[in-house]
Amino acid sequence: MFDNACPSSVLLKCVRDALNSALAMPVLLISGQSDYVDQREFLGSVSFTGDFAGCLTFGCSQHCAEAMAVNMHENSLINASVDVSSIAVGKIVGMTMANIQGELSNMKVNLETSEPSVCYGQPFETASSHKVTMFFAEATIDRTHPVRFELHCKVPELI
Repeated sequence: MFDNACPSSVLLKCVRDALNSALAMPVLLISGQSDYVDQREFLGSVSFTGDFAGCLTFGCSQHCAEAMAVNMHENSLINASVDVSSIAVGKIVGMTMANIQGELSNMKVNLETSEPSVCYGQPFETASSHKVTMFFAEATIDRTHPVRFELHCKVPELI
């Protein structure tokens, strides 16, 4: 079903497509090691089951979530509330998961996904459990906002 490079390349493509279609802001994907500083005050997630199971998370700072929300509302907002920012984070993680689901369906992989959920608060950390593989993609939005996507999954062929 997968080779070791496939989940990473699918994730990168789907992140790029989601960010570029949702935001009219410069997006730069970061390849390899980065100086990413974990500032995930917003954490969006979508879980999935089917041919393999896991979750996709999208983390960003409050400032980033606010900037994305204002941008998604075509700058008609002066400031974004936590609720509006949460909706923006949910849309990004949901669009990315929909892109992943579409890519994998082309490979005859079946996934069922949850609705996106978003948490807001102190910086969040994610952790993978035993026999779960994590793939990640990092990007910078609007040249100043680092973000991180993580795909945690239990893929039988990789374990």
